[in-house]
Amino acid sequence: EAWNNRDFESALECFVDDCAYQTEDPVFVNKMVGKDALRKHLIQNADSLPSSCRIVLDNIALDEASIGTRWHLEINNFVLMGGVSMYTMDGQLLKTGYDVTEAPLKLPRFVLPVLTFPAKLLFGSS
Repeated sequence: EAWNNRDFESALECFVDDCAYQTEDPVFVNKMVGKDALRKHLIQNADSLPSSCRIVLDNIALDEASIGTRWHLEINNFVLMGGVSMYTMDGQLLKTGYDVTEAPLKLPRFVLPVLTFPAKLLFGSS
């Protein structure tokens, strides 16, 4: 809820000081180390979205050393896109994070041969 409330300091309290966080999404591809870098990312991310945008957790899986989540972004009950996140723990705090966001646009299936042709030329086919 901290991100949804734009309470980044509370969100950062969940991380160790030397945390490492990586994002892979259509807009924010980034690797961050430390809370200051993560704070900057959180603010930049929130500033790029309407204040009504919320992160909704769909699933969560956890054990003693890691957490996995499936989530989606929504604005006024309209789902924008989804993603998955993986975290590792250091005691009760988050040590690392890795986000992968789905592409907001999906390419039609007939485009696949066009995209795979260069890879087959470069790397061969098996």
